[in-house]
This record gives sequence, structure tokens and C-alpha cells, in this order.
Amino acid sequence: MERPSRLPVRMGSAGAWVTRSAAPLVGFIAGVIAFAGSGIPSFWGDEAASVLSAERSVPSLLALLGHIDAVHGLYYLFLHGWIGLVGTSEAAVRFPSAVAVALAAAGTVVLGTRLAGRATGVLAGCVLAVLPIVTRLGIEARSYAFTMAAAVWLVVWFVTLVRRREARWWAWAAFAAASAVSLYLFLYLALLAVVQLAVLAAHRAPRATVLRWLAASVATAVLAAPIIVIGAAQREQIAFLARRDYATVDSVVVRQWFGSSPWVAVAAWSLIVVAIVAALFLRRMRPARRAALVGGVWLVVPTAVVLAANAWLTPTYNLRYLSFCAPAVALLVAIGLRGLGALAASAAPVASRPGAVGGRRAVP
Repeated sequence: MERPSRLPVRMGSAGAWVTRSAAPLVGFIAGVIAFAGSGIPSFWGDEAASVLSAERSVPSLLALLGHIDAVHGLYYLFLHGWIGLVGTSEAAVRFPSAVAVALAAAGTVVLGTRLAGRATGVLAGCVLAVLPIVTRLGIEARSYAFTMAAAVWLVVWFVTLVRRREARWWAWAAFAAASAVSLYLFLYLALLAVVQLAVLAAHRAPRATVLRWLAASVATAVLAAPIIVIGAAQREQIAFLARRDYATVDSVVVRQWFGSSPWVAVAAWSLIVVAIVAALFLRRMRPARRAALVGGVWLVVPTAVVLAANAWLTPTYNLRYLSFCAPAVALLVAIGLRGLGALAASAAPVASRPGAVGGRRAVP
């Protein structure tokens, strides 16, 4: 049985190389998949807005952000410097998004490994690399691939703090600062607070850790207050969402993660159900319970919150806005694939298992 552990694992040189290289290797492959053919499609409307904004001088860009698109300001500032170096061809402008996909896949490997073991982590990273929403955002000159990478690495960082029962205040202050920066990248990353609650519950965090997390959350809110206020003031910018009818069952269940294929969606959701059932009821899948809890909350709650706000408060839903939850989808699908193997092994007759005769191991 594979169990996640913080203790060093003694293994041969080949096994050690695999352990060290799994995350960067999977990340590299994901980045290559995302970048392939990225120079072929022309910029679409939102990408053109990114490029036109980034081409402005910094004073002009800051003046623009005072009126619209403040929530994308950090990405525009980055893109301003980037296109100054490489130009504005489609492939060049989209390349950072492919790099962000690579970082997200690597982070998914690390997160899955820490929560459920190396095999689950590697499988989750591979699943993320081929999710339709991920391959789409990897060739899009917008900030959503960056938010996905930021989300998974923030969760990795938080899991590390909780598992270590980190007591140093400066470590929590650094996490709060990074979390605040992520909100300047995309405000919806504030919903990672529910994922952090799931991590605390899954690890049965002591009271001292919970208090430090609460303090870090308050610090994050204070540091991010300017973008929260400006974003709320500019909310009319996305009022058009009310006329687009994005919040449909097809959007949420299929296209949000799985592109236009309902069959891919059916297969993926079936594996997610298997993941939950196997983690709850199969003994050999017990190491995956924490991962299933964290992934389940990460998948369901942000989507539910955004849909509720969209229905009762103000237009808030777009398929791409929840792309930061894609690592949760990949993690649950990976657990489901491993759960299928565990279910098959549990269902196999004892006599048919290797080395067994009449329910007992054969004597050589």
C-alpha cells in the first residue's frame, strides 16, 4: 500500500531519479502539449485586448486600469515587459501561458504525491496535461493559466505548512503575502479559502495552526483590499455575462472542464465518483482519503459559490473563471483510475491471484 510520507525514502538511484524528476518531467510534457500549434490560431477578442493593453506605456496602462480591467492589471504589466522582449506574434505572446500550464502540472504532481502518494501524483499531473480546459488555456494570451498554476502551488504550500504544524509567524506572513499577490492576479482565488479549510480538516490541524491560518487570512484580505475594492467598483465590466447565458448545465458539467465532448465528461465524472467511493470504502485506498476530500471540496464549492452569486447577486460566471479548479479535477480522476485498479483487485477471486492455490500461497 502506498502511503504519503514526509520521511525520506531509501531506494536505488533509478527510483530516486524518478522521485526527483517526476514533477519537472510531467510539467515539461504538459507545457509542450499546451504550446504545440499555439502560433496557428489568430488572436481572438480577449487576447487582442491583452496585447493592446500591454502595448501601452506604463503610465497609460495604469490610467486604463483605473477605469477598466484592474483585475487583469498584474497580467497586463507582466505582458508589457514580455512583449517588449519577444514581440507580439501569437506564439510569442502565448508562450508564457504554456509555461504556466507546465508549472500547474508540476504542482499537481507534487500535491498529489503529498496527499496520496507518488503514483497518484504523477497520474494526476498527466491527467491535467490533457484536460481540454488546460490545453485551451495553454494557448491563450490571458491570465487564467497563471491562476491555475498559482492556485495549485498555494495549496501545495499550505499543505506543507499544515503538515509541519508550522509555528513560525514569518512563514505564515510569507504565505499571506503570496496569497494576496494571487488575488491581484485573479480575485476568484479568494475561494481557495474553502480548500484550505478542507486541508485543515483532512489533517486534523491543531488549534494553534488554525489560529495562524486565520491570522494569515486576515492579513491576505488587508493586503488585497485595494484590488478587492477596485474590482467591486468595476463589476459592471462583466455585466454582459447576464446576457450570455453561460451558467447552463452543459457549461458547468461538460464544457467547463472537458471541452465539447459529452463522452469525455461522462468518463471523467464516472472516475470522480469511483474516486470518492473507493477512498471511502476500500482499505487499500485509505491513503487517498485526504486527497479525495481536498479535491472534492476544491471541485464543488467554488463552482457552487460562483453559481449562487451569479443567480442571486450579480453576473459572475464564465467557464474560464473556474479554471483554477482544474488541478482538483485531475487529482480526482487520478484517484478514480487507481480506485478502478483497487476495485478490480478486491473483486478478483483469491484462487486466481498470483501465487495462490485454494486461497493459500503456493509453496515453491
